[in-house]
Amino acid sequence: MYSAIVFLPLIGALIAGFFGRWIGDRGAQIVTSGLLVISALLSAVALYQVGFAHEPARIVLLEWMDSGTFELNWALRIDTLTAVMLVVVTGVSSLV
Repeated sequence: MYSAIVFLPLIGALIAGFFGRWIGDRGAQIVTSGLLVISALLSAVALYQVGFAHEPARIVLLEWMDSGTFELNWALRIDTLTAVMLVVVTGVSSLV
């Protein structure tokens, strides 16, 4: 769910950018706005889970380097501040 919050708007932008000619202006608007609203709703759920239930999350997206005991990963770390900012950014973006 947390990775969907970050990547749904990106997927919407890619669909509108690459397939906008085939789906038309209205289709591109529906796809991008719809995925952004879904991302905003998921952000509200994440705020409840992380902010009120105190369950911070760490989602590893890609293992980059691993050498003995040294690990370097691309990861999303979702804590209370991150959840609040996700709600603010996706909420305002979906209203615009």
